[in-house]
Amino acid sequence: ATVEDHICDGDQIDEFDLFLAQDGTRHLLFFYQDAMGNHRRGKEPTKKVFIATPHTDPLLDKCVYCFRTSAKAVTPATVSDICFGLVNAGPGKSGVLEGLQTLMNRLLAPTL
Repeated sequence: ATVEDHICDGDQIDEFDLFLAQDGTRHLLFFYQDAMGNHRRGKEPTKKVFIATPHTDPLLDKCVYCFRTSAKAVTPATVSDICFGLVNAGPGKSGVLEGLQTLMNRLLAPTL
């Protein structure tokens, strides 16, 4: 219920609608991290799930990504056209590059 509350907050539900619509957005990124910038101010981080805009929201913790392989509207019949994944750039990692390297080593390299 907490995740649902965070996602339904503000205009984020519109991002869902745009992703599901025909010819809509091709990707959707969910970040789980300190959305308030508390870690930079020396306060205890307040982590939450939110739909991110990668141009303005730096990835500092975890990212679940979804992308569509077709421009068709997402329906039960076309849900297989969506790919999902996780990038972990959080504590214990040295950033986004290490998270992507882990993803490639564990998922992509074995399939080649």
